[in-house]
Amino acid sequence: MGALRDLIAAHDLAQASAVSTRAMPCALGVPALGSAPWLFRDPMTFLRLEHARLGAVFEVRAAHRRFVVLAGPEANRFATREGRDALAGGPFWRPLAERMQCPHLMLALDGEDHRALRRLFREDLSRNAFERRARDVQACTRAVTSRMVPGEVFSARAYTRQLVSSQISLITTGTYPTEHLADFDALHQHMRWQLNTLLLGKWPKVALSTPRFRRYARHAERFITHERRRIDRTQPPGWFESVARGKSMYPHLFATEGDMRIQYVFPYFVGVDTVATTLTFLLREMLRDDRKLWKRLRREVDAACDAHGGDLPSAGEVRKLPDLSGACAEALRLYPAAFATYRTAARDFTFAGCDVDEGADVLLFTTAAHTDPRFFRDPMRFDIERYRPPRDEPSDPMAWSPYGRGPHTCLGAGMAESQLPLTLAVWLRHFELELARPRRRERVVYDPSTTLPDRFGVRFLGERRLRPSAPEVSA
Repeated sequence: MGALRDLIAAHDLAQASAVSTRAMPCALGVPALGSAPWLFRDPMTFLRLEHARLGAVFEVRAAHRRFVVLAGPEANRFATREGRDALAGGPFWRPLAERMQCPHLMLALDGEDHRALRRLFREDLSRNAFERRARDVQACTRAVTSRMVPGEVFSARAYTRQLVSSQISLITTGTYPTEHLADFDALHQHMRWQLNTLLLGKWPKVALSTPRFRRYARHAERFITHERRRIDRTQPPGWFESVARGKSMYPHLFATEGDMRIQYVFPYFVGVDTVATTLTFLLREMLRDDRKLWKRLRREVDAACDAHGGDLPSAGEVRKLPDLSGACAEALRLYPAAFATYRTAARDFTFAGCDVDEGADVLLFTTAAHTDPRFFRDPMRFDIERYRPPRDEPSDPMAWSPYGRGPHTCLGAGMAESQLPLTLAVWLRHFELELARPRRRERVVYDPSTTLPDRFGVRFLGERRLRPSAPEVSA
């Protein structure tokens, strides 16, 4: 990004007197392509640099696309309060909903219909729902991880995606897939290709006509058919009780076959981007530097287990362990899966002195302040102590926003706050892991959201041998 900073300086000099105080500033770009070269390579870093240079609102032009960026705590406050009705999330997701023949996909709705579905499913994806099944989640985490053999090197990205999907399936349906795992992975690949093509425009639409995508589609269809038969046969409580209730309360939102089919796979997608990506980055942070952070967190978890007869304490207690919670918060700060969200201006509005017209494409850059030294001291450092006294960072609660802001805030955020530390605690207590290539620094990729490449590998060393707790001696 050094060359980018030099170009920014030259760009500033050329445009210093070219705009009035009321005009919206424009991000750095080159002829024809605009900002596309930097957006495709490292969009988060580019947007952070432009936010620092241009302020809370600016326009980005990238090839044939043009959008307005609202950034930082001010933008988060606007989206949460006076601007709640100014930004619509549905139009961005509509091409996916149309392809899936699911016109009432929750993500593609706004207004009362969107609020109705959030109310319907809120409890199924809540912290309480997770913590009620915490013991089952521990067993699921151990079972999925124990499928590996000692010495095996696994893709952290693929493993965390499967693990988190299994956990959420367990919470929402009472069980998780133990067969058809190849189809299960194809389901995620099927969605990944559609997101990169239909929504983000990173891949040409012809990608959805290739033999490889069609193969993913066939496997995904097989998985959905299998899940539908299983769920219709077993009638599990939780998510599908809510689906049945929703069909009665809001029949127009479950009117098509596509509206119903999405319910059989939606639990596998909820939270995967945020939680699985965060766990992938946590594996890297914990296991690097001779496992220094891993050893520190393990001492905290072991001490908590010793105080509970050798078992992990409740999910609520695990969530409050200071080092563990600090590590999760830092991963969400430095490596936010959803670092920004696309919106459409639902009406004309003015933000930070600039006018935004109805219908304009908007990028709500919710995590712009995550590396701002005004809110986080030494912001690029992974520091698990910054959130506790006496520092209590950040001073502005709107400066830490890994789950989005506004009406489309991540519905599973509360669940994630318990799911992340409990998963770490199970790893630390029961398994031995190490980086497969400790000297290799993998570059962050955006595919479709912030993550590490599939080649980022972790070596499974085996299950940890725990000494049995010493029995208490009565006086």
